[in-house]
Amino acid sequence: MKLRSQRLAADPLCIDCKQLDRVKAAEVIDHIKPLAFGGTDTDDNCRSLCHDCHRKRTAEQFGHRFRPQISADGWPVEGSF
Repeated sequence: MKLRSQRLAADPLCIDCKQLDRVKAAEVIDHIKPLAFGGTDTDDNCRSLCHDCHRKRTAEQFGHRFRPQISADGWPVEGSF
C-alpha cells in the first residue's frame, strides 16, 4: 500500500496515455517485470497506469491477445484499446 501511494503521488498520470498525448489519471501500479516472472516489488520495477492500459500490458506480458471492444458502427469503443 505504501509503495502504491508513493508511486501514484510521484506519477499521478498514466505513462502509456501520456506517450499517446492523452491525459488520464493513473489508478494501478504495474510491475514492469511481473512478479510471476521474477520481478521485484521495488520502485524501479513499477509504473503508474490507468486500468485500460494495465489490462493491455498484462495481456501482452502473459501472451494473451488483446481485443478491443467494437461498437455497432465498427469502431473501437473509447477506453477499450
